Amino acid sequence: FDAGGVLFNSKESLFNSTINYLASATGKSKEEVGKVYRGVIKEIEYKRVDKKYLWESLMEKLSVNIPFSGQNPIEEGFKNFKLNEKAFFLIEKLKKNYQLAIVSNANSIEADTKEAKSMYGHFDVVILSFQVGIRKPDEKIYQVAIEKLGVASNEVVFVDDSEENIEAAKKFGMVGLLFETESQLEEDFKKVGVQSNL
Repeated sequence: FDAGGVLFNSKESLFNSTINYLASATGKSKEEVGKVYRGVIKEIEYKRVDKKYLWESLMEKLSVNIPFSGQNPIEEGFKNFKLNEKAFFLIEKLKKNYQLAIVSNANSIEADTKEAKSMYGHFDVVILSFQVGIRKPDEKIYQVAIEKLGVASNEVVFVDDSEENIEAAKKFGMVGLLFETESQLEEDFKKVGVQSNL
């Protein structure tokens, strides 16, 4: 499973709320902040950084001089974090018969939140881009997943809300399912032989 957009409301908690906080803190427009923030987030999904690094990178790119004094825009955004309860209900059913993994483009600040740690705790294997230095859709991250799971690529069903990531997983030999809704996902699982009605 991908995490953001499938297992939790990343659009709101990791992006919209965080961008609103940063726009308010810096006096810059949401558009400008959004563009800069998305670029910095992509960059830090390749390596472990701390909140000081994140803040100073954002301030530098926004040409704002607000010294770091503990600000954590991601933690601010995560005040609006919501688990996708229906997806987790489905996951609990799948756990009885299958190994479950997360493969996520994630940054270390997000991963260190209590919300993310709690979410990761439901899975047998957790592969986060900042830990391995690879982001989806790079096929090397799927290679890491199958090695950790100890299975062949064609034995893996990969669920993501990004068409690009699904296509990359399929090229690697996985079965790819595009996540839209929980009921659609449950139907798609049936089509590929994954039993969730246990």
